[in-house]
Parts: sequence; structure tokens; C-alpha cells
Amino acid sequence: MDLDETVVITEDGFGLFEDPETKKRCIVKRFTLKNATDMTVQLISYGATVTSILVPDQDGKVNDVVLGFDELEGYLSNKSQRIGSIVGRVANRISQGRFKIYGEEFQVTKNENKHHLHGGDRGFDQRVWQSHVENGRKVVFSYLSKDGEEGYPGNLLAQVTYSIVKENGLQIEMRAMSTKPTPVNLSSHGYFNLAGHETGSRGLFEHKLNVNADRFLMKTVDNLPTGEISVVSGDLDLRRPKLIMNGILQMPGGGYDHTMVLEEKEGPIKSVALVVHPRTGRTLEVLTDQLALQLYTSGGLPAIREEDDKKYLLKGKKGAVYEQYGALCLETQNYTDGVNHSNFPDTEVVATVLEVSKVLELAAIVLKVLLERVDTVSEVAKALEVVGTVLEVAKALEVVDTVSEVAKALEVGGHSFGGGQSFGGGGHSFGGGGHSFESGQSVGGGVHSFGSSQSFGGGGFGSGQPLGGGRISVGHGTDEESNVAATIITRKIPITVPKPYIVEVEKKVPYTVKYAVEVPIHKPYEVPVPRPYHVTVEKKVPVTVEKPVPYSVKVPVKVDDPQAVHVSEPKPHVVEVPKAVHVPVPKTVFVPKAVPVYSSDDRGSSGQDVGHEGGSEGYSYGSHQ
Repeated sequence: MDLDETVVITEDGFGLFEDPETKKRCIVKRFTLKNATDMTVQLISYGATVTSILVPDQDGKVNDVVLGFDELEGYLSNKSQRIGSIVGRVANRISQGRFKIYGEEFQVTKNENKHHLHGGDRGFDQRVWQSHVENGRKVVFSYLSKDGEEGYPGNLLAQVTYSIVKENGLQIEMRAMSTKPTPVNLSSHGYFNLAGHETGSRGLFEHKLNVNADRFLMKTVDNLPTGEISVVSGDLDLRRPKLIMNGILQMPGGGYDHTMVLEEKEGPIKSVALVVHPRTGRTLEVLTDQLALQLYTSGGLPAIREEDDKKYLLKGKKGAVYEQYGALCLETQNYTDGVNHSNFPDTEVVATVLEVSKVLELAAIVLKVLLERVDTVSEVAKALEVVGTVLEVAKALEVVDTVSEVAKALEVGGHSFGGGQSFGGGGHSFGGGGHSFESGQSVGGGVHSFGSSQSFGGGGFGSGQPLGGGRISVGHGTDEESNVAATIITRKIPITVPKPYIVEVEKKVPYTVKYAVEVPIHKPYEVPVPRPYHVTVEKKVPVTVEKPVPYSVKVPVKVDDPQAVHVSEPKPHVVEVPKAVHVPVPKTVFVPKAVPVYSSDDRGSSGQDVGHEGGSEGYSYGSHQ
């Protein structure tokens, strides 16, 4: 679908971030995209995160349909939920954090017990991405993941592009390129509630869900695939719309957290899921070119109980409390733990490593083509910036190693444009001419995109097959039946060569400082977990009964003949000693305050010590999917 030409993009700051590793500080940027039909999307450069999606309902009332936070601190304090962010290098789980590539074993970080989840301790969701606006219609986020980061091989250049398309669609395109073979499986981790982000489980239970998948991955108790691909049935058969509430309440373990199989190989953009909220008339359609969909009903968000301390609740935008089963995630991606199952589709990026001479030759061709089209000095300067962008990408990918090699690249046709020229381009791209400079696999995990996908036209540096695309449509119908009965159409759209990767370099932006203000730096903090309430329980007290002493009774008998009467001595009276009484200890329960509970044998005792046993309980916000 075409881009919405009515979109206006504005930029401001969202907060100040201090990198926990380098201690460097930077401003987290916020971008606001708004069209003429009251759709507004907000993005931040921390995690390339979607913080807000405002859309109208059937009565024209606008509400936010995704979970998020008003300030950066909310994202820093709730990292494990990854709300609205891009996750990678590999979304979902890797068993034992191990995999092999061409016989070489790699160990990545284990951040979920003994397994690897969503890219590790500091995945892409916890990184500040480079960002810029392209052509006034798209917001482009770029991140260079260094060789060895979280244990992954190769320098990986990832790029995510957000744009609003017609019919209130948000399109997300993902690409990646690496200097070494490496697994990559990017995905968008948005939490949706079409009734409104603040409505919680009550609002989500009103939704109807339809997923166009006839198979799913069988999983273990650790949410890892067994390797078996099974046919859907019961509450997992969502090929016809079903009320989400029924599936959540009846699913073993509580709620959905399943990998639904869409295809066995990559193909064109296709419709894979439809969500309807009949009361508001809002609908959400997901289209993608990916192979799987992680269906997750936010079971990892905290369950709210009346006795819980209210200060430990997860509070989002405008003070809304986010709770268990209060949102739905539809994460398009590749098969979970695909690197460790030979029968699963490949999640590996084949590295594209160009020789320096080849890069220089290609840069020369680019410059020559551009110089044949330009007439003014300003256009020549712009051409140099374009070549600088291409070389900047090569530099990031460790293709060009020295400044002298970059300068040499500009010596074309007897003209030397080296020395003192500024290479960088900061967001300029070369998209014409149809030139494609080498290619590997351009990879993105699943994507969400509101509206139908469009091909990536133009020539590209280091591109091949684009991964990403797809859409999630946010619209509204006139009545419940029309929404539920919506027809899912698979769109076959030709995929052309994608546009070049754009690496944003640091720009020198003039700042006007009126007042020197010391800005306090808020370090990330973890939400404290309340200690469990302690309950005094009955103590096992053995009851000791004194053992009676056997005794003999001498009976005086008056007889005439002492030898004629024999008085037998009675046997000792033996009293059976009862065994120690074991008082059963009840399980730990939670009450507002400590309440001593005594056994009947202890009530009258003075000075009797009655022990207590404490439990261990705390909030686990969990990591899901």
C-alpha cells in the first residue's frame, strides 16, 4: 500500500540515557507521526520502540491501543517485559544458549534460567539506535551490533523503518547484514489492547481472535520447541474467530504463549491474523512475509490481588495499571530455536564480506553515474555525500579499514576528490540507477505493519532478499458480524531489490543554550519485590508422657499355717507410652499480618516457644514471549 502523504513527522527528546557499559550519555529521541485521519504513532530511539498508537473507534473516539510508558524511566525499570520494542539478534529462545555454525560452537548469554531469550542480557531492545527521518515520511532506526556482543559472531548492521500507510496502517520493515555467518531473527514486541491500553484483562477478554495457521510447535515446560510440528486443535485452532477469554481461561498453564506455524518457506506478504473488538469496532490485521507467529497473551505481566501492596503495581501511561492478560502480542518471526533443529527453516544470515578493492570499484561506479547526471557544484557535493554514505556502511562492516582507502575510492576519471572532503552523508541514500552492490541475505524477524506492504525499490548496498514487511491494519467496521467475518486475502506482491542500508553518522547540530541546567541522571533501577508475609504455624512438639514405674503390692494375709497359703506377687502394671504427637504443618499462606496459630497442646503452656516458618514469594514479571 502507498505511503500516507498526509503524514507529518515531528521530533523531540524523550529522556537522557547513560549507557551502563560505556557510561556515555545521549538523548533518546522521540518521533511523532500523525496523519489526517486521527492516527498518531510515537516512536523512541531506545529499543526502536513503539510507545503509543492512537486510533479512533467507530464513534470517532480516539484511544491508545498499545501498552507503554510516559517517561524513559518506565522502560528502564521494566526491561524484562520489552514493551513495544524491537528484540534481537534472535527473538524468542535458544536452548542452553548454544548453537553451531559450520561445526563451530557458539555460546551466547543465558538470561532466562539456563536458556537465551530475546537477544540476551542487553538485546536490541535495550540499545539506543541511530535514527533519522527519510523523505519526511519514514523514520529509520539503525544499530550496529559488534562482533561478540552477547556472544554472537560478526558485526551485524540492523535497520528498522516505520511508516504510516493509507487506511491507517503502520508498516515496519526490517533488514540486517553481517560480516560473519550468524543467526538473526528480529521481531516487534508490541502489546495490543483494542479496547484501550488501560482496560486490562477486562478489555482484552472482549476481543475475538483469528489466526491463519493450521500447525504449531510443540513445546516443553521451558517454552522451548521439542522439534515436533503438530496440527492445531481445540483452543489452539483459531482458524475461525474465537473469544480470547475462553482460550486464556482454558489453556493449560494459563493463556497463550505458542509459536504458530504460518509457512515452511518465505514468500510474499500474506494476512496471518485478525483481531476484532466488537464494542469499539476496532480491528487489527497482521500481514507478514515471515514463517511463524508467536501468540502471547501477556501471562508474564503481574497478576493483581487485593492484598498486594499497590506501590509495586506495574503502572504505565497516565497511571494505568498493566496486569496479567491485559494485552495481546502478535510477534511475527522465524521458528523458535531454529538454530538447533535441523527440520526447522534456517535463521542464519550468510555473511557478505567484500574485498576492499571491490568496494572501491563500486564506489567509483556510483560516483561516475552520479557525476553524469549533475550540473552544479552543489549537486557534485551531494554526490560525494552519497558515496560517503556507501563507504560509511562498508566501514561499519569492516570492509574498508583505512581513511586512505576511502580517499582512494574518490579518485575517479583523473579527478581527485579526496583530502579534506567530508564523508558521511548522515541519512542520504542512493536509490536510483538500479545498482545493487553485492548481497547476502537481508534479514528481519517478523514484522508488524499497519497496511499492506510495499516493495523496497531502488538499488542497494549489501542487500538481497528483504525480510520484514507485512502489516497490521487498524480500522473499524460497522457491526460485530462484519468485523468477525472479514475476509483474509493473501497479497502476492513482487519483491524488488531493497534500498541501501543507511548508517547515520553523528551530525553537528547547533544548540542555543540560554541557561546552564544540571540535569540529574536517573540510573535504571529494579522494582523491589515485596517480602512474603510471615505466618506463625503450629510447631511439631513431641509430647512426652512419664513412664510409670512398675510396682509390687504386698498383701498381708493372716493364716494359721503360713506354708499352706501361697500369695503370688502381682505382675507390674505397665502403662503404654504414646508415641510423639506430630502436629501437621499447614502450607504457607499469605495474610495481611503475622497471625500466631497454636496447637491445642500449646495454648496453656507458659514459656513454650512456638516457631514459625516463612515462605518465599515475590513478583516475577517473567519473560515470555
